[in-house]
Amino acid sequence: MSLRIGTRGSALALAQTNKVVGMLADRGIEAEVVTIATEGDTATNVPLHAI
Repeated sequence: MSLRIGTRGSALALAQTNKVVGMLADRGIEAEVVTIATEGDTATNVPLHAI
């Protein structure tokens, strides 16, 4: 079985995701990490309600 796991690119989000990937690997489940960046992540000078 192979999974794709989507996560934000922050250090915390990636650390949490990699922890889960390791736990899955211990059970024989392969997982691919897919980093997701939204417009809200990249347009930091604009309030979210304006995006």
